[in-house]
Amino acid sequence: MIKPDAYPHIGKIIDIVIANGFQVNRAQMLKMSEEMVQMLFADLGGRPHFKDFCKFMLSDVVVGLEIVGESSIERMKMIAGPESPTMAKEGTERDRMSIRAVFGTDMTKNVIHVSGDEMSYRREMEIFFNERFLRDVSCQTAVLNNCSLCIIKPHSVQSGLTGKIIDRILEEGFEISALQSFFLDRSIAEDFFELYKGILPDFNQMID
Repeated sequence: MIKPDAYPHIGKIIDIVIANGFQVNRAQMLKMSEEMVQMLFADLGGRPHFKDFCKFMLSDVVVGLEIVGESSIERMKMIAGPESPTMAKEGTERDRMSIRAVFGTDMTKNVIHVSGDEMSYRREMEIFFNERFLRDVSCQTAVLNNCSLCIIKPHSVQSGLTGKIIDRILEEGFEISALQSFFLDRSIAEDFFELYKGILPDFNQMID
């Protein structure tokens, strides 16, 4: 999960993940509810600064990613780095190159959350990608005002360019108000691009 403090670096973080040989299987931007935070981070509930942590997690959007790859949990923990960005910056060479060392500020604003083990991954995925929250208007981030739609097409995803494209959009001064990954079936793709049917000579190839 990319935390609120790392919004400007969404593209760069996704690019690092892809560059390390992972595939992003699912992606979703959400404004988490207090219930979600309490459920996702129930193990932190007894810590003295948990209330401040909750406030921080509710302060802006987060991006949840399902990351697929060999030994994904252990490798992602290494790529993320120590939970303390300060320790990461003072650690080994690998720690100093980690996501938290590069983009992190402190123990709360430490950029990224990674599931600790397989059991945690399954529980957290069930909460974050739960249809109840995805359909909750208060969790949705799209503003639908003064906006345009950008679709990153399959060939760009397959070429590992997703992070670079997102980063370029943010660098150009745009705000990404909503983000989600989709697998389209043919009928949906045809409906979406119906405007171009009979106009583009390679319409069928585009749908494929």
